Amino acid sequence: MSDWQDISTAPKDGTKFLACSIRNGQHDFLRWVKGRDGYADHFESAIGYGGIPIAFVTHWQPLPAPPKPLDPPTPAKPNTPLQ
Repeated sequence: MSDWQDISTAPKDGTKFLACSIRNGQHDFLRWVKGRDGYADHFESAIGYGGIPIAFVTHWQPLPAPPKPLDPPTPAKPNTPLQ
């Protein structure tokens, strides 16, 4: 995984990323959301709850590539006892 980067360099195109918050020292998966309907620009949890004020987030890093898919299991032959 990459090194932590200053939050000012985080993507602002809706890309999900791992972020660290100075508010509680915890990590979260976030994405940037452009403010609308009277709300300011903010980081939003990528897994569906609330928003985090920009001032609380200090660092970010890109998510790693997902793991490779597993090979499908070999089907058992009919009437073969399982071991």
